[in-house]
Amino acid sequence: MINFGSLRMIILALALSVTLPADVWAYPSLMRFARTVKNLLLKKKVDQVVHRNAVHIAVVPIRSGIYDETSLVKKLYELRTDDSIHGILLWVSSPGGAPGPSWLISQEIAACKKKKPVVVIIGDGCTSGAFLVAAQADYIIAPSLSEVGSIGVLYTVRKNKVEKFKGVDGTKGDATIEVIASSPNKVVTNPYGPSMNDEQRAALAQHTYHLYELFYQEVARARKLDPEKHLEWADAQVFSGDRALALGLIDSIGSYSDAIEKLLELIKERLQVEGEPVLIPIEASCD
Repeated sequence: MINFGSLRMIILALALSVTLPADVWAYPSLMRFARTVKNLLLKKKVDQVVHRNAVHIAVVPIRSGIYDETSLVKKLYELRTDDSIHGILLWVSSPGGAPGPSWLISQEIAACKKKKPVVVIIGDGCTSGAFLVAAQADYIIAPSLSEVGSIGVLYTVRKNKVEKFKGVDGTKGDATIEVIASSPNKVVTNPYGPSMNDEQRAALAQHTYHLYELFYQEVARARKLDPEKHLEWADAQVFSGDRALALGLIDSIGSYSDAIEKLLELIKERLQVEGEPVLIPIEASCD
């Protein structure tokens, strides 16, 4: 039976390099176990020293449409409040998505930037709501062949009063669906509501344009662009990396490695931390 009091004494003595009493060697299996524990303790200590002299970079991918902000916003908050993380690399290949989630994620990026550097590397493309997110970063890098921009708002309304159904006996038919609402405006975007009249269509167009104004004005603020010239860079056009650079939508043409180097530079400049980069992959979704 193992004497745990003796085990604690052995581990402590080994860790402190203290000479052990001769009678301890009567327990060879205990000694082997103690040495193993000592080695693990020493390895942990070395790892802590190595990481203390390293630059910790969180690599956050956005590689899908943006329709649910919950996971990504929570993860960004954790990274922002974790002092062991020195910088954030956003790896974006996304066509964008819904306005609300895109806005919330973008504002969390803006909050992160106040505490630690944030750099974006664009992959295949960064358009629409994804660019709203990327625009908040300190620095944006993209390859020449990537797609950037598409700053605009799209509203699609489908009307379908008849729906196909299949009965329990296997028969097929059409079901006519009627919607009753407290106000005609409640069913403007409901697929089973009546078709829009001119007044409702004009109101929805005005709402869509208001969202567009908020979109391009936020991009202009974040990227220090002239909002009065928004039609040059925010008329929903998609630009190649080099054209996006000329318009001021990104900061340079480059690669993943260039993004890491830029982030290290910003971390050294702002946080006075330098060393070998330790890349920490982060799992979060927004689709």
